[in-house]
Amino acid sequence: MAIEVIAINVGPLEVNCYVIGCDEHNVCAVFDPGDCSQRILETVEKKNWSVRQIINTHGHADHNCANAKIKAATGASIGIHKDDAELLTHPEMQGMA
Repeated sequence: MAIEVIAINVGPLEVNCYVIGCDEHNVCAVFDPGDCSQRILETVEKKNWSVRQIINTHGHADHNCANAKIKAATGASIGIHKDDAELLTHPEMQGMA
C-alpha cells in the first residue's frame, strides 16, 4: 500500500497543510487545513480520495479555520490534542473573537 503526502501552503501565513492519502483505498486525512478549504477539497477531489479525518497539530486559528467547511463537505471527524481542544470552540481564548 503506497501512501502519498501532498503539501499545500495555505493562508496569509503560508501554514503547511498536509493531505496524506492512499490511492488503494481512496481515503485521506488532512493535517492543519488553515483557511483554504477550496484548494484542499479540489486536491482531494482530483485524487478521488474521501477525507476521513481532519487533524490539527494545535489549536491556533491559522491552522484550523477551514475545519468546519471541510467537515461539512466531507463528513470527516476532527482530531486535536485534548489540551488544545477548547481553542476550537472558544476562539476568544486566542484573542480571535
